[in-house]
Amino acid sequence: MKNALSPQAARLSPRLAAVLSCVEKCGVLADIGTDHAYLPIEAVRAGLCERAIACDVSVGPLEFAARNIRAAGLCDETFCNEADDNSWQTYGLIETRLGDGLAPLAADKADCIVIAGMGGMKIIEILQAEKKRAKRAVGTTGAVSEANVSRATGGMCRRRRI
Repeated sequence: MKNALSPQAARLSPRLAAVLSCVEKCGVLADIGTDHAYLPIEAVRAGLCERAIACDVSVGPLEFAARNIRAAGLCDETFCNEADDNSWQTYGLIETRLGDGLAPLAADKADCIVIAGMGGMKIIEILQAEKKRAKRAVGTTGAVSEANVSRATGGMCRRRRI
């Protein structure tokens, strides 16, 4: 079942809008490979999650994400912290975290994980590397939602067991 999106979602690309339509209401959403944080911003605005964690493997995208999160008014503070591995970090309704795959997530921090915008083999690699963490996040269902976005499908959601 697809979620109704807010008017702000019109700014999302068709691919991101299709991915967002697969997100079920949750407490904490983690966007792995967030890039610009558009998806967690809209998920929080639409009330699909109470909070979000925007993760990326590179500092550059997190700097861009932090600017977008700050502009959306969804963080308390953005600052550069060079004392640890997180060069740019936001706190508030959306946090940014630097790291590869699911590694930036604490075991109990996210109950919905979005991995989109990368190749299928990379997604499989991430899930296999952190299978316990992924299973813990999806709970007893052991399922993840997959958005299949193409010209042929127009965007559809499918749940798979992990």
